[in-house]
Amino acid sequence: MSAHRVAGHLMRIGHLGKEASTEAKAAYREDHARAGLAGPHVLPRGYTYVREHERGM
Repeated sequence: MSAHRVAGHLMRIGHLGKEASTEAKAAYREDHARAGLAGPHVLPRGYTYVREHERGM
């Protein structure tokens, strides 16, 4: 598998009884605002945020 970029995305974790970390909440707020997206820059309850990264190296 060749290396490729994975876009930042939400990942559902509420069904696991978990909560997003302070770092994930801050990363979502920063990336959401930087992208110029409308609406609140608050991570939805029951989700965490995975930042953009490279896979398959």
